[in-house]
Amino acid sequence: MEIKTLGDFRKLTKDLDDDFKLDIRIMKKVPEEELVKRSYPYPWDMYDGRMEFHDIGWSDKDFCIGIYENEQGDNIEYKKCEHEWAFAGASYTDFDTVHHYECLKCGMEKSTSLSI
Repeated sequence: MEIKTLGDFRKLTKDLDDDFKLDIRIMKKVPEEELVKRSYPYPWDMYDGRMEFHDIGWSDKDFCIGIYENEQGDNIEYKKCEHEWAFAGASYTDFDTVHHYECLKCGMEKSTSLSI
């Protein structure tokens, strides 16, 4: 379900306790040329993210948030690494399967949602 307004968000969360955490997932489309190299044809990569409050635009009724991809730190080695991903496990919910991978060279982690 796409969330377009604070009302949409409230409807989804009205019965949840305040101690529920937000699990931010950033979905990135996999380019076709990379997709053909993969052993599974799922066209999305999933990355952990974080959300930050930015501003309230009262005149145009905009609640502004920023979504950022969590990085493994500012270590330049992560940014220079030509990653070699190894399967590190899977987690399951009622709605999707998530495969977790770790780079054999630098230790960076990523996850891919296999939801249908």
